[in-house]
Amino acid sequence: MGDAAQTGSLTWGNVLATLETHKPKNSLTLTGPMLSLRHWSKILLTTHYEVSMRISYVSACAALAGVLALPVAAQDALSLLNVSTNTYERLESWDERGLRPAGVVEILENEGMVIAEIRGVFDVPWTEELSRLSIRASDIKLVLGDGTEVESFGDYSNLGQLDMGGPSISMSRPRDFPDGDAHLYYEAMFMVPSGTTSGTLTFAGDMPFSQLVNFPPPAEPVGLDSFARIEIVNVDIFRTIRLKRGRDTQEVHTSITAPPGFVLVDIEVEVFGVATNEFEDDGDFVFRTTDFRLVGSQWGDLALIGERFSSRILDYQYSAVDIGESTTRNWVWLVPEGLPNAVINYGEAPMVEVTFADVVVQDEG
Repeated sequence: MGDAAQTGSLTWGNVLATLETHKPKNSLTLTGPMLSLRHWSKILLTTHYEVSMRISYVSACAALAGVLALPVAAQDALSLLNVSTNTYERLESWDERGLRPAGVVEILENEGMVIAEIRGVFDVPWTEELSRLSIRASDIKLVLGDGTEVESFGDYSNLGQLDMGGPSISMSRPRDFPDGDAHLYYEAMFMVPSGTTSGTLTFAGDMPFSQLVNFPPPAEPVGLDSFARIEIVNVDIFRTIRLKRGRDTQEVHTSITAPPGFVLVDIEVEVFGVATNEFEDDGDFVFRTTDFRLVGSQWGDLALIGERFSSRILDYQYSAVDIGESTTRNWVWLVPEGLPNAVINYGEAPMVEVTFADVVVQDEG
């Protein structure tokens, strides 16, 4: 057990050394010829003493082993600082969402069931011995009133973006401990029977936890358009976009050319953070290029080429913006030549209309 098998200054080495010093000595051996009655009396008395001592010795070992087997983390417990719950009749999955066109959505919905969401913030009792907290997804259960144990099937990677697969817990003690602190933020989805009004969230493992939570009636999930606002800064249209990779002797020039009947539209957008889609107190609005779609009225979803980065176009970038602040990004799409306008969606939520009719097509850019 190493350093974890300690209680104050009591260690396995100390215990075993102490027990070795005080254990009874096996100094009596019943061998040799027939013994006298006086010798048998001494033997019986001595044997009774030896057996009693050995029983005490074994009992002491067992008791101390039980104490030392308890992990240090179990001496303190997680404290639930706050919890919120929601229930939904159906949700949209974001698994493989970046590979699917607008309007093609995978819906999660079980007949006779609802989706119960739990968001909890916990205080972790960090110590010199407890530097990491890990709880497997299979050790986290929602126990219903009839004793049924339900495991989580997914969670929000960002609020409104559901990923499949029950979340585990893994976090480290803050580097500036003991001055700094780090709370545990846990969010998960459970499929439960319709009409479920409560359940007990339980963690097993080195730091067990149990807390009854109540669930409200089902409601609609928050709209993605409530997290951000997008404005169009500039639009350019090219037949070919010149790019460059590497530098000095490794510099390589590249280009992307639209096929006949299509053009490349380079849209500069300003993304404003309205509300955090992270489950933290000081969260930002975070997003990927692939979270957004360009949708033409009669053309449907248009092909995303990527996001400009320096002299390259990346397939996507992961970005964050403070709430109340904004950031600019350049997104490039392949669109039919002559398309008058289109709409940028965040998921399936329309965010802003883009007009192409008055933009002159350039041969290169």
